[in-house]
Amino acid sequence: MKIIWFIILCGYSLFGFAESCEIPKGINEAKPVVKVGVSGANKFDSGNCATIVFELKEKSKQGDKGLIPTNIEIFSSNNKKFAKKAKKATKKWLFLSKNTELNTKYYSILRAR
Repeated sequence: MKIIWFIILCGYSLFGFAESCEIPKGINEAKPVVKVGVSGANKFDSGNCATIVFELKEKSKQGDKGLIPTNIEIFSSNNKKFAKKAKKATKKWLFLSKNTELNTKYYSILRAR
């Protein structure tokens, strides 16, 4: 009987510590014009994901009306290696300034396929 409870407890603890990749309710979801995918995403299991949070700033070149992600952080992830690659991919995204606000935190979910 003790062995059965031990197995149940171990199974519960494994699933209890897995972080889900969801955007909290009432939070701004990012909608980039150019979205670069995670390089090597096909090497990861399809259940791997990362929720990224970032702010936007104007591109440094004069005359550009685009915005790029800055202050990129990993909000949640179930795989550290995938999250690191997701953060790197997010740096390459591009947003239009007409539909986005500066100094606002945006969230996005990247998933392995």
